[in-house]
Amino acid sequence: MKNTYDESKAAAIQGFLMYAKAELAPYEVYVAADVFAWPIVADDDQDIGQFFPAIAGVVDVISPMPYADLCSDGAMGIEKPVEQPKETLYKFSSKVDSLMKNTGSNAQYRTWTMAYMPYEAKEIKEEIKGITEAGYQGYLIWYGNGASGDI
Repeated sequence: MKNTYDESKAAAIQGFLMYAKAELAPYEVYVAADVFAWPIVADDDQDIGQFFPAIAGVVDVISPMPYADLCSDGAMGIEKPVEQPKETLYKFSSKVDSLMKNTGSNAQYRTWTMAYMPYEAKEIKEEIKGITEAGYQGYLIWYGNGASGDI
């Protein structure tokens, strides 16, 4: 792989998404992007090119993956994020809301939720409450290795 245009990773990702959106426009489809959550939490794209404002500014739907089991203790001021699913998704969604407003993004926010062990129905419902209390309705459920119980 060559960096033909001598672009940063963030510029390359944004450029690709702009290209994809233009190419797909005749089909009247939405363009969505899943992004890692940690660059949002850390306020730093971690040199992976997933600069949230650049991506959210060009897609129709943005879907971060704020899985609590990947957050370190103390992340976002939460002592143990995995033990506080509602607070974790509320704080994360509130942070994204602020980023979206500051950048003028019109993308729909549809975050992923963690629906795998150790989470069960109770914790998944708490995540959803956190999202809705932050002012959002949409979410996606990552049911990777199977949570138990009724959701």
